[in-house]
Amino acid sequence: MSEKLNVLIVGVGGQGVLTLGSLIAWASTLSGIEVTVAETHGLSQRGGSLAVHVRLNNKDAPIIPVGEADHVIALEALEALRYLSYARRGAVLVVNRLRLPPPLTRPPGLDVVEEALRKTFGGSVYVYDADNEAKQVAGSPLYSNTLLLGISIAVDERLRRLISTVKVEEAIDTLFSGRAAEANLRAFNQGLKIGFSLATTRGASKAVR
Repeated sequence: MSEKLNVLIVGVGGQGVLTLGSLIAWASTLSGIEVTVAETHGLSQRGGSLAVHVRLNNKDAPIIPVGEADHVIALEALEALRYLSYARRGAVLVVNRLRLPPPLTRPPGLDVVEEALRKTFGGSVYVYDADNEAKQVAGSPLYSNTLLLGISIAVDERLRRLISTVKVEEAIDTLFSGRAAEANLRAFNQGLKIGFSLATTRGASKAVR
């Protein structure tokens, strides 16, 4: 039986949540994986909460049920908390260390959010300042979504088994052109380096314990 994987991408409109969903879907197709993609909450305008459900080798309903996401990519930290109930026990969470609170609200700070995520999911939570890193390596924080995908594939062996890094690069070349393709490739490959480093450090820490 083909391995199944449910990937939930969350963030706010304008961050490239939909673009990341399309990129994962295209890379999955190139890898020979059956994929379904669905958007929920529909508020893809700038600043609105948005989630994209990507189901790999899963012919069930397109929306991932609560408690069944195997991997969560959060382009914004507060959205990781909002959709926390969708993640199954043992899920991998890759979270951008970015907080974009709605107007006239007083949400928790980044440290509080990170502590809450780690309290629930422990060592399977990876929090990284993807916006700043993307700006450094690709010229704009807009490429943080592709950078987070690189981290996700590096830290989650299940995702890496299903989606080849070569196919992600092919998908980037298909979906983007010119400087945008080059910037996305730089961001993705930097994300891979960061992710493998994080996974190695985390593994060494567990071994010491």
